[in-house]
Amino acid sequence: MSTTKNKSSLSEVDYYERPECSNSDLSWLKAQSDTSDAHNDPYEAYKFGTLLDCLITEPEKYNPVTMTIGEYQYEKKDIEKVRKMVKSFFSDKFCFNLYQHSAPQSIYVKDVELEFEGIPFVLPMRCKYDLDAKKMLMGGDIKSTTATTQEQFEAAVVHFDYPRQRAVYMTLSGYSYDVIIGISKKNFQVFKVFIRRGDPLFELGMSDFRFWAYRYFTLFG
Repeated sequence: MSTTKNKSSLSEVDYYERPECSNSDLSWLKAQSDTSDAHNDPYEAYKFGTLLDCLITEPEKYNPVTMTIGEYQYEKKDIEKVRKMVKSFFSDKFCFNLYQHSAPQSIYVKDVELEFEGIPFVLPMRCKYDLDAKKMLMGGDIKSTTATTQEQFEAAVVHFDYPRQRAVYMTLSGYSYDVIIGISKKNFQVFKVFIRRGDPLFELGMSDFRFWAYRYFTLFG
């Protein structure tokens, strides 16, 4: 039977030590399957994104004296830039309202029943929402972006496989709505891409999700 658990029964340490597959694992598998010569190192992007997520959802984890979050050491220019991005986030009425109704960094674990080309399978999975608005029946994810327009951010959403990520999260939480919030590192504008269960972005994400989940299942069971 599929079960869902939230953060009330899981600590953050437990989350990263758990054996379930995450969307990051699917992205890792896709990267291993890439035979092209061009490979981007995601470390710096992840490090910067961690700072943005932390200052919005878990500011207590940032040490202002050492300018560190866990293993990540930041420069003053990064801190100043992210603080401007955080200000833009809270100045946006929708973002502020979503934040006010959300539990930050909420964890879900579930045995996901999927089907790929007529083959049913079950994959234990986990995810951690940036913003989990249970009363609004939706979740949200915060992204840093180099996009300076809504159109550029919408293109980035598809390019970086964000629909798959959101399909994974919506499947684990059961939500029918989701939003990807992009905050520009260039002009500090806030962009929003909404996803509804059954719409083209959701279906794109689910197709990608099923494909890589089945690959993961066949390799690691």
